[in-house]
Amino acid sequence: MPDFGRDASDAAVYIGGVTLSRHLPLDGAMGTELVRRYAAPANQICRWHLEHPEAVRNVWKASVAVGAQAITTNTLTAPFALDGDMLVRRSVALAREVAAQRPVFVSLAPLILEPAVGWQRLADAAAAAGGDMLLLETATDLELLAAVVREVRKAASALPIVASFVADPAIFPMDDLQVATARLAGAGVAAIGINCVAPDQGTPVLHALAAALPATFSLVVRFSAGTPVYDGVSSTYPWRPGPWADAVKNSIHPLPNVVAGGCCGAGSDFIAALARRLVTSAGDQT
Repeated sequence: MPDFGRDASDAAVYIGGVTLSRHLPLDGAMGTELVRRYAAPANQICRWHLEHPEAVRNVWKASVAVGAQAITTNTLTAPFALDGDMLVRRSVALAREVAAQRPVFVSLAPLILEPAVGWQRLADAAAAAGGDMLLLETATDLELLAAVVREVRKAASALPIVASFVADPAIFPMDDLQVATARLAGAGVAAIGINCVAPDQGTPVLHALAAALPATFSLVVRFSAGTPVYDGVSSTYPWRPGPWADAVKNSIHPLPNVVAGGCCGAGSDFIAALARRLVTSAGDQT
């Protein structure tokens, strides 16, 4: 693994005006946990907090109980909804009840740039309800992601922006990745992230990002539990909590300014395992 020259005793990771710790995990998956625990229809995840708020609270509470230092709204697909700003306001308000003083990431998928989406409205709704930063995640087109970042930055609220993409080397060749991420950094994002891939697939991309960006630039990683296998009834993810947590710890250990959490299939049991590894890692560095 590359040596990025970090002072191991420095645990703080700064994203805009928010301070996080590299020795604490972010929260785990929301959508796949609602499906697993409550049989929520996948196309209703971003509305589940309206009719089933306790279910959404329970998913957040499970991550918080095992050490998550921040939580993420269930609003990934809100940009596609006609009432997306309402969905964002309601989810952020609910998240704020659970988060207490923890930061709230407002999840939005930057997959469309139609005027009807109203990116500025979504950003202002997130800020008005008490969100701490915008997580533009699961991008599959870095040029489109940069365009959405530029649009969001026109909002009056000026929340910090985390720009995150699906870290698949088959989609983003490494040379193109370095150019595009430099452009994102220049567009004014507070952090760049990767999500929706397993640790083994995402780690080379993560390290390439760290090598391409200034050492002080923050990174946000949300690894999945792998590609699910559907048996006709339910989906099973190949990674188990312990090996996943070991792989995540090894992936982020040499990197500067990185925080990590879970994506698809990586629920609170994965976050509990990661929290234990990160505490051990912190002890090894003192």
